[in-house]
Formats: sequence, C-alpha cells, structure tokens
Amino acid sequence: MLKNIPVWALLWLTPPAACFSQTCNEGADSLSVIELQEVVVKVKPVISKIDGNSYIPTGVQKRTAVSGLDLLSKMQLPGITVNPLTAAITAAGSANVQLRINGAEASSSEIAALRPNDILRIEHHDTPGARYADADAVIDFITIARSSGGNISAEGMNAVGSGKWAAFDNIAATYNHGPSSLAFNAGLFGMQRDNWVRDYEETWHYPHESVTRTETGQPVEIGMRAVVATLGYTLRRDQRYLLNIKGSFNLNHVPAKEEGDRHTMLVTSNSTTPTEITEHTRETSLNPSLGVFYRLFINRSQSVTANITGSYIGSSALHTYREETAGVGGADIVSDVTGRKFALFAEAYYQIRAANFNITAGARHSQSRADNDYTGSETARVIVNRAESSAFGELNFNTGAFNLLANLTASRLSTSQNSLSRQKFAVNPGFGADWEPSNRLRLRYNMNLTHRQPPIADMSDVVQTVQPGMVKRGNPSLRSFRVIDQKLSASFYHPIVSADLLIDYRHEKNPVMTSTSFSRNRFVITPENQVSFQELRSELCLTLRPWADHLSIALSPSLSRYFSHGNNYRHERGIFHLGVNIDFNYGNFTFNGSLMTGAANSMYGEEIISEKDMNMLLVGYKQPRWSIQAGVFNIFMNRYSMTTENLSALTPYISTAHCNKNAYAVVKFSVNVDFGRKTAHSDAPKQFDAAPDTDSGIMNSLK
Repeated sequence: MLKNIPVWALLWLTPPAACFSQTCNEGADSLSVIELQEVVVKVKPVISKIDGNSYIPTGVQKRTAVSGLDLLSKMQLPGITVNPLTAAITAAGSANVQLRINGAEASSSEIAALRPNDILRIEHHDTPGARYADADAVIDFITIARSSGGNISAEGMNAVGSGKWAAFDNIAATYNHGPSSLAFNAGLFGMQRDNWVRDYEETWHYPHESVTRTETGQPVEIGMRAVVATLGYTLRRDQRYLLNIKGSFNLNHVPAKEEGDRHTMLVTSNSTTPTEITEHTRETSLNPSLGVFYRLFINRSQSVTANITGSYIGSSALHTYREETAGVGGADIVSDVTGRKFALFAEAYYQIRAANFNITAGARHSQSRADNDYTGSETARVIVNRAESSAFGELNFNTGAFNLLANLTASRLSTSQNSLSRQKFAVNPGFGADWEPSNRLRLRYNMNLTHRQPPIADMSDVVQTVQPGMVKRGNPSLRSFRVIDQKLSASFYHPIVSADLLIDYRHEKNPVMTSTSFSRNRFVITPENQVSFQELRSELCLTLRPWADHLSIALSPSLSRYFSHGNNYRHERGIFHLGVNIDFNYGNFTFNGSLMTGAANSMYGEEIISEKDMNMLLVGYKQPRWSIQAGVFNIFMNRYSMTTENLSALTPYISTAHCNKNAYAVVKFSVNVDFGRKTAHSDAPKQFDAAPDTDSGIMNSLK
C-alpha cells in the first residue's frame, strides 16, 4: 500500500476528468500586443499564455547558440528535451509534437537552419486548441522578417565510435528583396552501426502445453538515411496580405531497420536442437508536397485566411524472416509491400480581436487515399479512403490577472475500405483558465476532449506472417476513440531560481491496443478497441541560475503511472524519468553537459519500453560567423540497451536490444555568411501551413 501513496496523492491533486477539449489562445496575428508585453516584461522573460508559455531568449543565449536547435537547448524550457545527437525534440507527456516556424509546420532540419539572432521567442503550446487539430503539443519559433539582404549558413554534427557513426548536417540560404523572400533548406541525417544485438526470452502458452523460447543474439548491422529539402517563397504587404508558397521533398531510406534486423540462435524448452534465425527489414519512402497559404488583412483587428496542402507518399517495405535447423530444414517468410498515398488538406478561418476578446472561427477538411500492395507469403491489395471535416470556433477572454478560453470543434470522421464504410460525428469542447496573481506566480488548468481515428495500418484488411506459428492481422472494424486530457500547472519565477510543477492526466476510452489470441493452431496479434488507458504524470522542472547569464542548471524529475485496461487484461506500471542539463558560457567559450532519460520509456497496452539513460558533454568556441564544438556522447555508458516487455497472457516476452562500447566522439560546426545590406526588420506574420501527410499506412510484420 505504501508504494502507491505518491500515485494516490497525485490523483487527489488532479481535477476530475470532464468532457471538455482542446484549449489554446493563439491571440492576434498582429503581434503588437505581444511586442508591448515583451517590452514591459524585462525581469521575467516569460509571457504567460492560456495554452502554454512564450519564452524570450536572452542576448547571451542568442550570442552563444549556433542554431535554432541549440538555442532551444540552451533556454532549458520546462518539459522540453532536445537530443543533440539525433536533433529530436520531445515535450513532456506528448506523443504528437508539432514543430512550427511562425505558425507553419516545419521539420527539425528547418529548425536547425534558423539563425539564433533572428528568433524573437519560442512558444510552447502544451495544450493546443482548435487551431492545431490533433497536436498534443506545439513548439513554435517566432522570427523576424527582413526586407533586404540574405544569408547562407551550414551546420553539421558528426559522431563516430567503435563500429558506428551518426550525422546531422544542414545547409540553408535566404534572400530578401522588399516584400519578397526566398528560402531554401536541405538537411541530411544518417546513422550506421555494426554491433547491434537483440536477445529474446518468450513463452508460448498453447492450449495443452507451454514452450519457452530463448534467443541469443549475434551482432548485425543497422542504419538509416534521411534527406529533407524545402523551398519557399513569401510575399508580404503589411496590413494588406500575406502569400506563402512552399514545396518540400522528404526521402527516407532504412537499409536495415533497428527494430527489424536480428541474427539469433533459438533454443526451445521442448527441443535440444538449436535453430538459427535471420531477420531483415528494409524500408524506403518518398514524400513530396506543395502548400499555398494566403491571408487577407481586413483591418488591424480582422483577417481571413485560407491554405491548402497536397502531398504524396511512395513507399516500399521488404521484410524477410528465416528459420533453419540443422538436419531438419528451414522456413522462409517474405513480406514485400509497395504503397501509394495521396493526401489533401484545406482550411479557411476568420479572426477578430475586439477589446478583451479574441475570436476565431473556421472550417477544415482533410482527405487521403492509401493504396498498398502486399506480396510474398501473404498477398492482398488494401485501399483505404479517409476523410475528416470540421467546423471550429474559439473564444478567449482576458481581464487583469485572469484569462479564460473556450473552444468547440464539430467533426465528421469517415473511413472506407472495400465494401466496409464507417462514419462518426463528434463534438470536441474545450476549456482553459489561467490566473497570474503576480509577476512571479501562475496557476493554470486546461481540459480538452478529442476523438482519434485508428491508424490506417491497424485497420488494413490484411494478414502478415511474423514467424512460423504467429501472424499479425488488421482489423477493419476498429472504431474511433475518445481522449480526455487534463493539465494542471503551477509556476514560480525568480532570476536565480524558477520552478514549474506539471501534472497531466490522460484518459482514453476504447483505445486501439493489441490483443493476442490462439486460432487455427497459431497465435494471432490484432488491434482491438480495448476498455481504457490512463496515464497520470507529474514533473518538477527546476532551473537554477547562480551566475547570471553564464551558468544555468536544469533538473527535471518526473513520475508516470500507467493504467492499461484491455478486454482481457489489466496492467499497471510506474516509470521514473530524470533529466539534467548544465549550460555554461564565458566570453566566446561554451560548455554543455546533459543527462537524458531514455525517450522511449513508456507503456501502452501490454507493452512496456525501457531505454537506458544517455549523456553528452560538449565544449566549444563561438564567433559571430562560425563556431566549433567537440565532445563525447555516452562516455559514461559501457553498454546501451533498450528493453521491450510484453505482458500478453498467451505470448509474453522480453526483448533486449543492446550494443557494447556505445560512446561516440562528436564534432559540431557552423558557418554563417551574410550578404547584401540589411535594412530595418519586423516580426514575421504568423501563418498556419499544414505539414504534409507522412503516414504511409503500411502494416509491418514485426513482432
């Protein structure tokens, strides 16, 4: 009983679940009000917003940062983690994090290309509202807009270790001429390692016996490559209109997948003869897109906006599995999938600001068609059409220390596959309340309700063989499910110390989680609408600044408690996280040290993932036009591992992927060249381009 005291204490602190939905205060697109706040708030570089916070970087942070990603890391924002090796940005308790630049969705490569001096502030919407659709969190970089001159920049991060390497390299160029701007960005990310080992320990419970299967892994090679490129044109006429056209091109190639490559020796409890297992997975996707955004300013307080984005995904996935037993023979399983997916997103909305009110009203529609051909051991063609149409409205009222928000989204969700068609009408309300009694204290509470559609891969009417005696099967009968999110936060700010207590509670009713059954002498893994899934998460973000702008120390311990209630199971699990970040600068010299709890640590359904903590040390020298950093990644780790535990009653297993000598030597550099005469600049107007659809809908045949 004692071990559950912290959980029950948090439950008492968390307000009861209610059927209210997404909350957000986007505010006016004209940033005059926010600019006034930025001038007034000198001591506290945080602007309170009802759906999160807006953070203003200091001059020292801009001067010592080498990119947008580096600036985000140096600012040590509560609940946000930046992995410097992979450029991944995660937000506390959020599965779907959107990155944006001036409101338009962007890739981590585009964030890396931002010049720190051009970033006015970073907005963290931890409870996005109706304007952001299904995002769990939004991190938005607000920049200036120049009217002349240009810039060419390059940044690279390259790491090497024993039998492995990783790289994140980026090049960008911008050109400004009067009201027109042209921007280009290209990024390359890759990794390779030849010492990846996966071990399995699992038990198959047949109706009349149980068999234990133990796999001892051998080293295999894994890797991935990704290329991201964007080209955008912007035409601005102050207080008249804004036009933006943006094309993007994403290429992802995984020659050997981390989760799908293994070489093991299998020994079972009912046989003394070992079996050799070889598994290989290769995936490739090509994703071009084109978006057009237009905003008409009726006057200083009213605007009408429309945008449309079209995208295409061409994908392929090859999975081979082979078992071979000496003197007995073997079994070969092949899955070869090619896919095509077309997607279209369109949206229009009206905004008005009057006195203490901000009002937004509009409509959006998204449509996609996925056409995937499965060949190999199982053959099928799956065509899934999906659409979602919504009308939304949002009202924000601000008076003194109080800020209130309410929004409502009415949606029609539809999915069709072959002769099966499913529709759902949903109403998603939301509410938020914010109280800031002083410049140092703040309390905030948000509730939102959303309806989520199941992944296309889970709904696909197809069967994929995993290994002899086990298959994965899609479920076309899956229904959309309801998600209720509640967030309570308390913040205290002081120039020397600041603290943020974050408490999140999520309740999913009839979520889509996998189940395992036994049918026709084989185990069948299939997604089903289960009873419920709940997560209660608390995090304390403590930031210490003992030496003004030169030294900053951030600590972020957190505890998550998961309650997974399936149709035939109940599981509970607690997971503890700890993040530590130290940032130091003096003159042109910089130092950063970080400890990151494994980002994969989580539970969902019957699966629990535990990833070993990672660490990084970097020292550097920064000049206005160039910088160099060197350091080590995972120097305090002899063995990296990621463990997946499945609690299925029929086929429980523990899979441990690991590699020895996981340390990397890291070198980071940046080069920046300005050209042309720079003239006065202003804030870049916010826009809300939609990111291209990146879900191919292919069901893999991995365990």
